[in-house]
Amino acid sequence: MPKKLSLDKNLKFEEDGSIRYMGDKDLHILIPKIYEKYQMIKVDSNVTTLGIFDFWYEEDQKNELFIPAMLTMQPSTVVFKVMEGKEYVYCVFHKGDIFIKSRYLVKSSFIAFAIFDSYLAGNHLPDTIPYNEYAFLFNKVAAITGSDVGKFNNVAFEILFAHTSRDVNNTQIPYRLTDMKNPPKHITLGDVPHITNSLTAKLISGYLKSSIINAINNDIENESTLEEILRQ
Repeated sequence: MPKKLSLDKNLKFEEDGSIRYMGDKDLHILIPKIYEKYQMIKVDSNVTTLGIFDFWYEEDQKNELFIPAMLTMQPSTVVFKVMEGKEYVYCVFHKGDIFIKSRYLVKSSFIAFAIFDSYLAGNHLPDTIPYNEYAFLFNKVAAITGSDVGKFNNVAFEILFAHTSRDVNNTQIPYRLTDMKNPPKHITLGDVPHITNSLTAKLISGYLKSSIINAINNDIENESTLEEILRQ
């Protein structure tokens, strides 16, 4: 995981409430276009987006900005990109560009749902967020959005993320059982075949096609004689 970068030293807070980027190096940001699903990104003369995205000055030093609120920005460059099969809005800020048009954020509890749905139900959790911080993400979400989602015990989120975080090369292995040297691969919260251990439990799960493939291709714990027949 790269060293945490700070944007603060390169930002100037203007009297009109805007925040201007004043760094000598260009600031790059990469916004997931999946936010369109929640009507949380709009590109016109400005870029209005959920304030959760990767940023960097140098390509090998990507970090995550985590502001669970809608931000309006005025970058010099806006390009639509497809990377590893996922769509993004790529923006570049030059010195003097408006990074945030207004620092007065409007609270919206719907943002909490969008983050939960994207991160857990939709497996779109950014690699730049460390695994040991997953369980605490919704504390900040609750503080900014006013939602009750962050009032749940952090242990509940630990359990959920422990299920959705998997070994990057083998999703049958929970990430917590690896050496954690590489970022995890994420599965959806509703990925039932990865929850159950017995063959019959896999076969009766909600996603029949993926359950059958999972049951046939992978070893089963505590397999019965009948289940062995089902595999043939």
